[in-house]
Amino acid sequence: MINKKPRKVSSIKFGNGGSSEIVEDRFPTHVSGYYSPENWEPLAWLDYPDGIPVIDARDFYRTTEGIEFSISGPMLTNKASVKINGSKQKNIPSYLQYVTIKKYIELMKKADVKNLVKYGHIENMSIVWEV
Repeated sequence: MINKKPRKVSSIKFGNGGSSEIVEDRFPTHVSGYYSPENWEPLAWLDYPDGIPVIDARDFYRTTEGIEFSISGPMLTNKASVKINGSKQKNIPSYLQYVTIKKYIELMKKADVKNLVKYGHIENMSIVWEV
């Protein structure tokens, strides 16, 4: 039997290579595309609940701090706790650690000393930016 229930997106991030949508699943699932916030459209086979976070980090990733964060920062997941090789994340370098969207945004805000990242959320299948 085919599961026709749409998979829920838990966050959307825009970088210099395009877009990445984190999908709720048993494992962290990324749906990548070549979208920018200006041309982004919801994918018909995914569910975009109101309130999910949206991050536009394109300008940030063009800075030294942004490059360092993208290389040595954590990976984004929709899971609160991810096990690697069957064990909790202990003594694992930061660039191999998975963190939730809430923690990811917290770490990104610390690294973004020039306040270049735009944050927003989805509302009625559209992006609404924080002012």
